[in-house]
Amino acid sequence: MTAEFAFLRGNSYPVPFVELTVGSDESQAFITLWAQLDTGADRSVIPIYLADDLGLSIFGEAEFQTADGFLTTLRLYQVTLTIESFEPELVTVAASENEPHMLLGRDVSHRFRIVLDGPIETLRIERD
Repeated sequence: MTAEFAFLRGNSYPVPFVELTVGSDESQAFITLWAQLDTGADRSVIPIYLADDLGLSIFGEAEFQTADGFLTTLRLYQVTLTIESFEPELVTVAASENEPHMLLGRDVSHRFRIVLDGPIETLRIERD
């Protein structure tokens, strides 16, 4: 099974984004959005407004080091993520008020074979 996405263009270099559905079986609320693939992030992160909009229940808290080296405590939520026609994945995500969009971290990316092709600006996700 394979899914392929074109990089999205921002203010600088093209960025790998993945279209996915995120939500909660508990609240029965789901939304389709674009998540930036962040190979430097240990855990996937959602904007705090998304946790509120989806009616997610707090699963816990954890301390994280931000990209600029500061420590911060973020709330954790369990969500179901679905990338195209792949099986849904139960993932524990952190929620931050400082994120404008979802970051897809290594907690999710390591579940797939991912090929970043910079010259043709595509991201391919595969699973046997």
